Amino acid sequence: MADLLEAYLKIDTCSFPVWLDNGRMIAFIANCCNQTQIHLMDIRDHSILHTVTVNAKITGLLSAAVDRMLFFCADTANRENEQIYQLQCGQETMEKPLIETPAAKCTLCSVLRQEERKLVYFSNQRSGRYFDLWLQNIATGESEILLQNDEAFLEPIYGGLSPQNNALLYLRSLSPSQKQLMLLELKDRTVHPTISDLTSARFDDAAWLADGRRFYVITDFEREYSHVRCYDTVTHQWEIVYSPQNDVTRLALSADNHYIAMVVNEGGWFTMHVMDAEKKEMIALPPLPGGVISYFDHIAFSPQGHQLLFSFSSSTMPENVWMLDLDNSDVRQLTFAGTDCLPSVSFAEPQLCSFVSHDGLTIPYWLYRPREMEDRPLPVIIRIHGGPEGQSIPYFEGWIQYLIQSGFAIADPNIRGSIGYGKTYEHLDDKALRHNVFQDIACLARHLYDTDTALPGKIALMGKSYGGYVALNCAVRYPSLWRCVVFQSGMNDLANFLRGTAPFRRAIREAEYGSLDTDEAVLRSLSPLGYLRQLKAPLLVLHGMNDTRVPAADIIRMVNQMIADGKEVQYCYFDKEGHTLRDPASIVHCYTLISVFLLQQMTKET
Repeated sequence: MADLLEAYLKIDTCSFPVWLDNGRMIAFIANCCNQTQIHLMDIRDHSILHTVTVNAKITGLLSAAVDRMLFFCADTANRENEQIYQLQCGQETMEKPLIETPAAKCTLCSVLRQEERKLVYFSNQRSGRYFDLWLQNIATGESEILLQNDEAFLEPIYGGLSPQNNALLYLRSLSPSQKQLMLLELKDRTVHPTISDLTSARFDDAAWLADGRRFYVITDFEREYSHVRCYDTVTHQWEIVYSPQNDVTRLALSADNHYIAMVVNEGGWFTMHVMDAEKKEMIALPPLPGGVISYFDHIAFSPQGHQLLFSFSSSTMPENVWMLDLDNSDVRQLTFAGTDCLPSVSFAEPQLCSFVSHDGLTIPYWLYRPREMEDRPLPVIIRIHGGPEGQSIPYFEGWIQYLIQSGFAIADPNIRGSIGYGKTYEHLDDKALRHNVFQDIACLARHLYDTDTALPGKIALMGKSYGGYVALNCAVRYPSLWRCVVFQSGMNDLANFLRGTAPFRRAIREAEYGSLDTDEAVLRSLSPLGYLRQLKAPLLVLHGMNDTRVPAADIIRMVNQMIADGKEVQYCYFDKEGHTLRDPASIVHCYTLISVFLLQQMTKET
């Protein structure tokens, strides 16, 4: 079992493509045998020109596209304090950070294309709680605060720098779904809200027109779904450009401003759409495979011509880099990382299903079953996504395919609070409404039994982070429904979580869960810690000792109390690991523990 599981866990992927050298080269992140690498490719013959191994998680790549210089953030200490690095084409190894603040977190923003190359970034190095906007002269290494902030959580927006390098868009975030789009004049450092009354909404990718006066941006301002608008910085007027009855998730504008490319989330399937910007008409595209386009990264037009980079994955295809060539009406795969050692024909594709929850709300879920076992009851694992502002989507996960090949069915629900179904649905779990989420999962379990999808007494719960929090809540509130539960990196007490989480994260999360000052009773009622004596199902607890989001001390106390109470609990604490496991040995060990636990518990007689 161990060798096969490790093979599934080590399936390679490629993602985060960016243009270099005026479109003659691209760079992308490759995960090869659990090693993170940056590859540079000649776009003309697809040959790999250079590879650098980075012993850390990389959070995106940034380039000016016109030269061979790359910037990226990496978390070498696994404490979510990313540092900024610079990479030149031909550089053999990752050198020390360009910006090194080990006790603080940095986020890349933009590269100013001037005679003296300058980098704009966000960092909380001054206060720990608030992020300021910084400017560094790359040649001298000197940094200065461009915009000091003592109020809210500031973060970049992709494509925020104007072509003339005189204006920068950024986000003032009140919560993950409530943001204010701000415009900073770089010359005099004045700030202007793009919406005069500071109304908050969701904002994502931006794209400036060549005139530097107008820009496109994704937003759900005044609408149920995220759509594309154009803003005029002189007249301060908004124009709706494209507004489907689904969320637009990604946006790119061709260098000549002729084409607007957009990715649309259609119930979990992500589709590409391209509009002729002058005619305001959609153009026909060559056929693209069905799956997920650039869920975690961005799409990008070439500096010249109309070639569009994106990443693509499906339930049966590992993530790779693709290119849509509008000039030649062609789409092609550029990288082929993946399943050399595993038969892809055996990979399971999900069926999109739904059930009706306790209050009449229809909840969608993806159902995976082993091939040739689709018509019989099986042991089922309900897997709850993180977030809360997350979404279960049909992209490739070797670990899940391994469980399916082991004879399990997997149900991935998009419970209320998930993104992708409009902002009304997203906010159905806010604060005290979160009790309904737990009932959603209980209703799904009963639905799986009623439809003969699940074998009697053979439903397991599994979740990580927020998903682990929901799983543990369901385990203690509906104790007779579950055969076993996997609780990974989850919260067990919302009040303690808010007190102990990183200072910059607390205000953002209070908007979602409730305030320590005014909502402590609600926080207690929504926490599984007070109901642990009701737990009946065996529990597996997994947690990183360096977790800065959910402090490990709370979880260790909980496990010790459960052991004292005679509960059936297994646990593993990972040294030098944070909220997400990074070390390949830790990853293999973690998922081996989960696999053994599930196989042992789900094969027991009930």
